[in-house]
Amino acid sequence: METLDDLTPELLRKLYLDDFLTEQQIADQYSTTQVSIGRRRRKWGIKKVGKTGRITASLEPLTELQGALVYGSLLGDGGLRVTGEDAARFSEGHSEKQVPYLQWKAKILGPYVRKIVDHEKRKDGEVYKGKSLYTFATTHLRPFYEKFYPGPERKRVFPADLPHRMTPFILAVWYMDDGSILNKFHPRISFGLDDVSLERALAALRVLGFEPTVHPGTRDRTITFPDQDRKFFDLIKEHVPPCMAYKIPKFSMRRVKDVNARKLTVEVAQKLVAEGKSAAEIARMCGVGASTVKRRIAGQERKKMGRPKKR
Repeated sequence: METLDDLTPELLRKLYLDDFLTEQQIADQYSTTQVSIGRRRRKWGIKKVGKTGRITASLEPLTELQGALVYGSLLGDGGLRVTGEDAARFSEGHSEKQVPYLQWKAKILGPYVRKIVDHEKRKDGEVYKGKSLYTFATTHLRPFYEKFYPGPERKRVFPADLPHRMTPFILAVWYMDDGSILNKFHPRISFGLDDVSLERALAALRVLGFEPTVHPGTRDRTITFPDQDRKFFDLIKEHVPPCMAYKIPKFSMRRVKDVNARKLTVEVAQKLVAEGKSAAEIARMCGVGASTVKRRIAGQERKKMGRPKKR
């Protein structure tokens, strides 16, 4: 049986820092007391590891996918709370309908997930049930807190590096959290933060090739994507799990041609003709019907639909 005389500084460092054993577990192994192990740890200059440090030591750093999920979730419904001087805990709640979506996130976060618990919200006399996800408190998540809740105010913002960090996956998570479909086809994302955050969000969306617009609202503003709905959904759809497929509209061929027809202006059509393209070639290139091409070449723009104005 091993005794305290067999315990060297190198062995204690390995057991305590590398194998994540507590002082009490090491004491049991060497038939001594926790006080004796603690005394030797301090004598040999081995830094004390608290509960948070021990949890962090047991977790691998966030993968690229896990980091992107946290980032996209913090643009949406997720939040961070500090625990101690250098650690943070991520949490997010959803309704019963979206529990599979929460479980999808939990699967990606893997060992970082501490628990998923039931919750209730009361609004206007109604009770809404759902579940909330909580991760362990760890220093691996603290950098995200510093980005999204910078000092000294610690008020939530979109981070300054958002335009450089935005990816289709991050956009997909943000949309699934805060987005919806307007009139069956048009994506929109609710936005409730300050003007600086809004400018960063718009800059990030332009990096992905969009030309977003902002509409005021009674509570939150809304970001929309005029004439870019198909492009938006084509970009994010491979990152949307089956449980959230209802947020991706189905485009009929007629709908696709209608969208393409709006993009084919008289100027574009006549320029292509000047370059030697035939009407049939233009129709294939632009995804529209031959009659649409003929009208554009003849100088007829697409008629705007709507009710006639009352006189």
